[in-house]
Amino acid sequence: MNDKFKFFLSFNQSKLGLGKFGNFKNDYGLWFIRTNGNPQSFTGTIGLDPAFDKNLVDWKQIEINVRLIKSAFNRHSDTIASVTARYLEKNIFKFGLTKSMTGDLTQINFSCIVEINMPIILNNKKNSKRDGAKNHLKSMFESGNDADITIMSEGKELKVHNFILKRSEVFSKMFSGEMKESRNRIVVIEDIKHEVIVEMCRYLYYDEIPKIKSLALPLLVAASKYLIDDLVEECEDFLMTNITLDNYHEVIVIADQLNKEKLREAAIDYIITNCKSIFPSTAWKELKTSHVQLALTVMEKFMLTFQL
Repeated sequence: MNDKFKFFLSFNQSKLGLGKFGNFKNDYGLWFIRTNGNPQSFTGTIGLDPAFDKNLVDWKQIEINVRLIKSAFNRHSDTIASVTARYLEKNIFKFGLTKSMTGDLTQINFSCIVEINMPIILNNKKNSKRDGAKNHLKSMFESGNDADITIMSEGKELKVHNFILKRSEVFSKMFSGEMKESRNRIVVIEDIKHEVIVEMCRYLYYDEIPKIKSLALPLLVAASKYLIDDLVEECEDFLMTNITLDNYHEVIVIADQLNKEKLREAAIDYIITNCKSIFPSTAWKELKTSHVQLALTVMEKFMLTFQL
C-alpha cells in the first residue's frame, strides 16, 4: 500500500534562473525542493527531513515525479516536461528536465508539480507517523539545536531554523536575497511582542497554537504581516466565534485594517446584537471618535436591521 501526495512551486520566468525554494510538511516530515536553471535546463533537488527513524523507510522505493507546467495569464497549458526524480543520498532526490521552449516568455508563469508515491512501511499507523512528525519538529523548536537564525525582540532571543521559517513567504524572500538578514542571520522585530513571535514560530514548526485564547488578535496581525496564511485562517476562525464585550472594539478595528471582511461583519453583527450593552460604553464612544467611518458603517447596518 502506498501513500500519495503532492505539492506545488510557482515562479515567473524572470526569476526562474535565480532558483527557487519551497517546502511542504506532512506526516513523514518536512519536504523541501530547490530549483535552479531555466526552462531549457530545469534542475533541482528534493529532500526530506524525516520525522521518524530513517531505517523504517526504504528510501529507494519512493517514487517522485516532477512536472513543469506553463501558464499564461493564469491559464494552464499542457505539461512542458516531466521526469522521475532519482534517489541520490541521505534522503535527497535529484531531478533534471530538459526541453527547449521558444516564443515570448515575458507573460509566462511556471508551476512545478511534485507528486510523491511513498510506500507505507509503518504498519499503516498514520497516528504514529503524525505523532512522530510533531514530536520531531517540537523537539527542534524547543531545543533550538542546529538553529541557524536568531530572532531578536524585546531584548530576547529565539533560535530558529531557516528552512522552517521559509513556510512564511516574507521570511523566505528575506533569506533568499541580498537583505542584511540573509548575511548576518539575525532578524530584529520591533513591532511584535516576543511572546507573539514565539507562538507564531511554534505554529510554523508543528501547527499548534496553545495560547490562541489570549493571543489570537496579535497573532492574526503577525501572521498577516509575515504571510502565514494557515495561521491567519486559524486565528480568524477562532475570533469569529469568540467576540466578547471585552474585545469587540479591537476585533472590528483590526479586521477592518487587515481587510478581513468576514471577521469585520461578525464583529458588526455582535455589536448590533449587544447594542444595549455596547452603545453606552466608553469603548464604543472612543471607537466613534477614533474610527468614524467604521462606526458609521455599524450604525448604517444597525438602522437597516431595525428599519429605523
